[in-house]
Amino acid sequence: MNLSEYLFIKAFSKKEYMDAFNKGKVHFNCVKYFWKKQNFFQQDDEGKVFEQAGRGYLIEGNDLMEKNIKGPASLDEIVRRTISSNSGKLICETSDFSVRIDGYICCFYLLPKMDVLFTNDSLSVKNIESRKSLAIFLEKFLEDSETNYFYVGIYDAKILCNLIMNAMENKGYECKSGMVKYTDVDEASKISQFNNGDFRAIAFEKSTKYSYQKEYRIWIYKPNETAEGYIEESGIGIGSSLYGTFCYDYIMDPGTGSRVHQ
Repeated sequence: MNLSEYLFIKAFSKKEYMDAFNKGKVHFNCVKYFWKKQNFFQQDDEGKVFEQAGRGYLIEGNDLMEKNIKGPASLDEIVRRTISSNSGKLICETSDFSVRIDGYICCFYLLPKMDVLFTNDSLSVKNIESRKSLAIFLEKFLEDSETNYFYVGIYDAKILCNLIMNAMENKGYECKSGMVKYTDVDEASKISQFNNGDFRAIAFEKSTKYSYQKEYRIWIYKPNETAEGYIEESGIGIGSSLYGTFCYDYIMDPGTGSRVHQ
């Protein structure tokens, strides 16, 4: 993918968030932040490989384990069978245990430059499919907004990506970037990816129900360091990549009760 042929679209719930970003402050949330979000737009199991709620056991199994635990059985019975048959080693008892690819992410909607026309300080999307896709993205974000409006920034994709990745690499972070792949991967496949060290696949995969987001993401991490909460980095020259901003909102038609965009 040649990023110089694309724009980044980024939505902000508040104007002050957009203004801070455009002045050079970039906010990264850790992957686990999105697991418990209450809105559909952001709630996703980012980077999750496996999650076990409640009481459980961590077992190192061998080739005999699957054969010896088949059939209905309680958790304690599975552990007893595993140990008595020498098909696995009990490592520890667990509670609310999870395995994930760690790190922080910053995300953008990707829009081809060739589909966009800038005239008289305005933007129009001339490709019908791209226009429909962008409209769906904006509407989905609006549905989960606390207000009837939000703010949008438009950026040169290649310039902005390089600015952010260079700044974070200088801070000692490992940086990866790319388009998200939308696919419904089951838990067994994710565990297999994890065991095979295919961490990038896990970090850049999302459920097909989020395909409208057309997401390009920057994923950063520090080896052997747990990612918690969020991080912010200031002083990045975002302004050199900025094409423009706008407020996306709607009013209600009193006659039909439908949305009328302004």
